[in-house]
Amino acid sequence: MESFNQNNLNDPLVYYNSYASAMASKKDDFLYSWTYQYLMKNAGENDGLVPVKSAVWGDKFQLFTDSSRGISHGEITDIKRRKIGAFDIPEIYRKITHDLSKNGF
Repeated sequence: MESFNQNNLNDPLVYYNSYASAMASKKDDFLYSWTYQYLMKNAGENDGLVPVKSAVWGDKFQLFTDSSRGISHGEITDIKRRKIGAFDIPEIYRKITHDLSKNGF
């Protein structure tokens, strides 16, 4: 990844932000339990599909977690169409688009 980043520099005309979620344990989402465990051993904190450290990019990074449980990749992409603990996933995306709009995008 480091060589990729060196060969693919940020475009100064592009506004970069990144977002990620993280599972707290393999029990948070059965569908991602195996990949979560594999990534924990090999890449650290993850959402069952994407390691958190590989998602950090740009001027702003936000990690979504829940105090009672983690949030899987499928959940943060709203595949389950329901609240995850205190998180209303569609509301998160509305806030992201609202913030972009406030910044002129």
